[in-house]
Amino acid sequence: MPYTTYHTEQWYNSYGMEANKQNTLPPRVVPDKLTRPEFMPTRLVRVSDMEFVSGAKVDEGYCAISYSWNWSGEISLDETTGESSLTDNGQHKIIFGQDQHKLVKFEGLIEQICRQFNIRYIWYDQMCINQDDPLEKRKEIGRIHRVYRNAYCTIALVPEFQARKVSSRIRYADISSLISSSWFKRMWTLEEVLLSSRVIVVGRNVHTWHDTASRWLHVGAIFEKPSRYNASTILHYAHIRDTTRNHDRVFALFKIYPDLVEEVYNYDDLTYIMAEQFDTVMIGCYERLANKDLSILCFGNYNVYQYIVENEVTEEMFDLQHYIPIRRFGFLPSWTGVEGEHFHHNCDSGGLWETDFHDYHVFRSILQVTCVGIPLHPSYVNNISTLQQDELPPIPEYSENDENLERQQPGSSVGDDPGEDDDCDDCDNKDANRRQKPEYRLDDTLPRSDNTTVFEDIDKRWELSIEVQEPRNNERKFVLLGRFGEAARDDADFQRAAMNFQLLSLFIPIQKENISWRDRHDSTERAYASIGPSFTEYKTDDNNILQDYILLAGIPFRDRCDVEGLTLYPVIRKLENGYYKAVGTVGAFDIDYFLNGDTLPPAQEYRIQ
Repeated sequence: MPYTTYHTEQWYNSYGMEANKQNTLPPRVVPDKLTRPEFMPTRLVRVSDMEFVSGAKVDEGYCAISYSWNWSGEISLDETTGESSLTDNGQHKIIFGQDQHKLVKFEGLIEQICRQFNIRYIWYDQMCINQDDPLEKRKEIGRIHRVYRNAYCTIALVPEFQARKVSSRIRYADISSLISSSWFKRMWTLEEVLLSSRVIVVGRNVHTWHDTASRWLHVGAIFEKPSRYNASTILHYAHIRDTTRNHDRVFALFKIYPDLVEEVYNYDDLTYIMAEQFDTVMIGCYERLANKDLSILCFGNYNVYQYIVENEVTEEMFDLQHYIPIRRFGFLPSWTGVEGEHFHHNCDSGGLWETDFHDYHVFRSILQVTCVGIPLHPSYVNNISTLQQDELPPIPEYSENDENLERQQPGSSVGDDPGEDDDCDDCDNKDANRRQKPEYRLDDTLPRSDNTTVFEDIDKRWELSIEVQEPRNNERKFVLLGRFGEAARDDADFQRAAMNFQLLSLFIPIQKENISWRDRHDSTERAYASIGPSFTEYKTDDNNILQDYILLAGIPFRDRCDVEGLTLYPVIRKLENGYYKAVGTVGAFDIDYFLNGDTLPPAQEYRIQ
C-alpha cells in the first residue's frame, strides 16, 4: 500500500455516481490567477520548478493537499518515542494512456496532479513543514487550520478511490472505495476537508469536486460547501477515525473549533499539558464542545460504522467495538457518545439537529440538565417485549411474474472487479439479464469485503408493521418495524425488526397479534406513526422489563433542514450511584405516544456522567 498509482486519463464524476468518459485534461480546473488571501502559509511549493518559496513573497492564492501519510512512502514507527519516519523509494506510478508509465517520488506525483489541475502554488506538510525541527513543527501545526481555511481549494488525494466498470462505456464512482480508504479513517484529514472552502477528490482513475461529493450518502456532509455541521455530525466522522498518537485526536478537534482551545490554552501549553494530563484535557475538549452545542447527545446504536470497519473484522476478533477507535477512550463520559454512533446530516435529507433547550451545564465529566423526564418502564411490556421469527404472520405468497415488479435500477455490476483495466465484452448481455430480475435500489456507498454491491432496504418489497392505538384520541395507526426482500426470509432483516419491536414496547402498548405484512406495491394507503428508538444498550430485570430509563421530553431536537420532520429526544438510564448514563435517543412525531394519556411530570435535575 505505501505507493500510489495515478492515471493521468481520469474519469470525471460530475453528477450523482456516473462518471463521464476519460479525459487527458480535467474538464474543470483551478483558475489561472487566484486572489491572494490575507493569511499566507510560511512556505509554499512553486509547481513550475517544485522549489520552496516564502508565502509572504507570493502575490497570489494557493491550494493545499490532504492525504494519508500511509500512501506517501514506507512508514516506520519508533515504538519507544512514538515518532514515525518516512522512506520514499520512488515507486509511485503515473500511468499515461494504456501502455506508458513512470515511477516517481511523492513529490513528482504531486507535481503531476498540480499541473493537470492548473495549480501554481501548493502547500503540503511534508515539504512545507520542517519535520526535523520540533519547534517549527509545533508552531506550524498550530496554524494548519488557517492554511486549509485560506487555500483556494484542497486536493483530497485518495489512491483507493476509483471508477467501477459497469459496461464498456459506463463507469460509476465507487464510493465504497472512498469510505474504506485510509484517508477516510484518519483524524487529520477530517479537519482538513471540513475547513476547506473547495475540495477536489482525486483518486486512482477518477476525480470529483465537492459539489458532487456533497450529494453522496454517508460522506456528503464533509464535502458540503459552505460547511454546515453541528457537534453530532463532527463526532460521527471523528469517532470512527484514528490517529498515530492519542493527543493528535484532541489537536484535530480543537482545530475544527479553534475558539474552544484558544480561550484556555495556547498550542505550546496544550502539548505539554496533554503529555502529563491527557485524560483531563480530552474530557475538557468535550466539555467545551457540549457547552457550545448540545447536539452531542444525538447518537444511537451502530449503523454506518459496521460497514466502515467490515473489512477489518477477523474471526479471532469479531467484536465490533474493538474496531471503533473512540472505544479505546473508556474514561470519556457517556454523554460524549463514546459507546455509540452520532447522527450525521446529509445535504439532501437533513439531519442538522438543534434544540432551544439551554437549562444545562457541563463541568468536567458531568452534564447536568434540568428538564421534564418521562420514565420508560410501563408494566404492559411484561410478556411482549421479545419477538421470535416463528411468531410472525404467514409470509405472503410471491410470484416472479408479478407485473408490479417493474422498477428502474441504475446500471450496476454486482461482483465485478472494481479495477479499471478489466474487460467486459459481454456487458450488454449481462445488463439484459439483470433487467429480467426483481430490481432494487443500488447503494454503492458502503464498503463490502467481497466487493459485491450493497442494496438499500428502501426498495425492499415487504413491510412488517404493527397496528397501535394512540393513547389520547384512540386513533389507530401502523408503526413500521422493518422492510424485507422478496421472500421475506432475511435473518438480518428480521433481527432489526425484532429489535424495533422490543424497543417499541417501551413506549406504547403493543400486541403481537396486531403485526401484519404489507406489499409496498399495493396501492392501499396506510397512516404510519413514527417512533424510532436507537439505544447503545438496553438492560432488563428478571421480568424482562427495561429498568430506570428516562426519556428527556424537555430536550427536543428538531432538524434545521426539515421543518415538518420528527423530533429527537435523548434517553438516559439511572445508575446505582444516583447519576445517569446517556444511552441513545428516540425519534417521534408526537410526544403523546410516551404519555399514555398522562400529563407531563414536573421538571427535575439529572446529572449525567
